[in-house]
Amino acid sequence: MIIVLSNSTIAQADSNPADNYKPLAAYKADSLWHFVDYKGKELFSAIKLHNVMGYSDGMFCVSIMTEKTEKWGYLDTTGKFVIEPVYDKAMLFTEGYAVVFKFAQKLGGNVEIDIINKEGKRLNKTDLIEALSFSEGLAFVTTIDRKSGYINYSGDFMFSIDPLVGGRFNEGLSQVTNNDMNAGFINNKGEIVIPVRYESAKNFSEGLAPVSKNSKYSYINRKGETKINGNFDFARDFKEGRAFVGELFPKSFITLWGLIDTTGEIIKDFRFSSVWDFSEGYAAVCDSVLWGFVDEQGNYVIEPSYSYTASFVDGIAWASKKSEGNFGFINKNEEYILKFNNFEKLIDLRLNKRMY
Repeated sequence: MIIVLSNSTIAQADSNPADNYKPLAAYKADSLWHFVDYKGKELFSAIKLHNVMGYSDGMFCVSIMTEKTEKWGYLDTTGKFVIEPVYDKAMLFTEGYAVVFKFAQKLGGNVEIDIINKEGKRLNKTDLIEALSFSEGLAFVTTIDRKSGYINYSGDFMFSIDPLVGGRFNEGLSQVTNNDMNAGFINNKGEIVIPVRYESAKNFSEGLAPVSKNSKYSYINRKGETKINGNFDFARDFKEGRAFVGELFPKSFITLWGLIDTTGEIIKDFRFSSVWDFSEGYAAVCDSVLWGFVDEQGNYVIEPSYSYTASFVDGIAWASKKSEGNFGFINKNEEYILKFNNFEKLIDLRLNKRMY
């Protein structure tokens, strides 16, 4: 693996030297995983791991193979295991806590679910059969005695939502579903503020949430009022005042994405085969073959010439051109800040997504 530094600099990182040491990417080469910062400097010596999920709350969620079994644990930014790899499945830390799983060895046995803190100590006071990560200070859990509700950082039940199943909070509201899989929303007191009347519902973002009826998506506000009656087949969250919506073409089974504003006006018609949400004024989109970036009007600011691209964060984004052998992070002038060669896998640790 070779890292080539461009003569260009990352403006955001240079303005704050501490940013240079933030984790940027993890990649696997020659059976070892390397973790690098914004300048391409390795955070610690390369380490033998099986897989890397991502980075959050100052910890890397990683796995090793032991006795032909994958086990998950957590590294700190020095490469030291601060929570040993003893879990069969693990989630990223959010708000200082992580959901972890241990599978029973015998067929048909129970799954042990825990919520742990950064010291690896168990938070839950009762055995859990379901748990979601913390969001806005609350986590949905279901206990072994079938009590469902939300707990706080102390593991205390704040309220029950039986018989509903909860989700994660965003902007003070969380979607919930009933036994018939209909969806609505509760507030952080457990009160139903938008009735359970939708086929499906996604989280609120920028004051709007996608909800579906009759297999078609619209957007509602926090009062449950329909603000965009779009009749869309698919709908993504609003980011920076824009959202991508999808139309399914039944004969070809192809979904194409268009762009709307907060009034529901179609800014750009259905032409993109794959999209990322807006970030820092740009959105990565694919024209069915190649990737580029569009502005808030859906116009190309970086022409589709890449094999793959992802969102801009801190002024740089992953961009690869397989035909030219270029893999790395570019700035908005399409200058490669870092290039990567001879690697097997790569995770963007800002997005916690695999790029290659």
